[in-house]
Amino acid sequence: MPSTGADKGEETVLLGAGAAPAPWYHPSTKSSYAMKVGLSVAAFMFCSGGMMLVNKQVTMRFGTPLTIVGIQMAFTVAVLGSCFFSTLHFGSRRDAIRWARTISPLYALMLGTSMIALQFSSVGTMTVARNVAPLVSLPIEAAFQEKIETTMWTWFSLLYILVGVLIYLSVDVGVGTSTVGLGFVLLNMIAAVVERLMQRRLIVLEPVDLSKTAMLLLNNAFAIIPVAIAVPFAPTSLHGKPEYTEYDAWSRLLFVDYFLLVLSCIIGVAIGWTALNAQSYLTATSMLVVTNMNKVRHRLLLAAGRGAPFALNFAHALLLSSHPLPAVARWLWSRSASSSWEKPSLG
Repeated sequence: MPSTGADKGEETVLLGAGAAPAPWYHPSTKSSYAMKVGLSVAAFMFCSGGMMLVNKQVTMRFGTPLTIVGIQMAFTVAVLGSCFFSTLHFGSRRDAIRWARTISPLYALMLGTSMIALQFSSVGTMTVARNVAPLVSLPIEAAFQEKIETTMWTWFSLLYILVGVLIYLSVDVGVGTSTVGLGFVLLNMIAAVVERLMQRRLIVLEPVDLSKTAMLLLNNAFAIIPVAIAVPFAPTSLHGKPEYTEYDAWSRLLFVDYFLLVLSCIIGVAIGWTALNAQSYLTATSMLVVTNMNKVRHRLLLAAGRGAPFALNFAHALLLSSHPLPAVARWLWSRSASSSWEKPSLG
């Protein structure tokens, strides 16, 4: 495992597809590096927030989550193979195979389970449940990949969040989220953790000689295969049937529905590249934490459009997921509030 040079004041800068240690940064170089990290994270968060909200609308309108994922993947492959062809770099066949056989299946599983989960669960549950991911990834990453300094307070804060997540789910499951949806949410979280860990390994720790657009192209070109195989057989449509049985209903959809589909495809290309770019600067656990930070914006956006009672319920859920102590007091407040207000669906 390559040294990060933390003991000598070094930091890691990514050059091309790999990483190279650059010792003793000058202040101006440190500032430039920090700006790159900040912009990378901000770009990913912006795309991630937009993607979840748009995907929720698209899956509910079309009712065919795996088909939508396949369309988004095909769109990404077409755009990268045409508009961004000059940026594609494949250093060797071995590196391309390493990436395709490791990351692409996980990428397909992560996207597929995400779309299905959005169909059977609320956006709130999707974002809150993912807060548990760093608790899973941190010990794995620390043990097998990178030396990550942790303190008692690091673990306390993660366990603290876990309590809030469990309380939130106990309220939402059965209201805005079905048990099937919760199952897919948990499967999606596991897929995301493994995908981030392996992606970080192949980008930084054991770097492959591939450009980021090449990585994204391989992700989508190979991941579309299992998705296409699953579409005719998996009962993942809105009515619990294979998705091809719902295609006739597409003719009754409006222009805005297809506009949202195209918009989701465009954001899909952007989030794919920004995720790879941010992952080159952040550890897998840090990447998962950044992903979870979007939950604040999601809830504020949703609460703003639902009226005061819903906004208060959402603020309560935000407190539970981020600061679960004292949980008992907030739990009692939730029960008293729900008796006065109609409990909304969090979807």
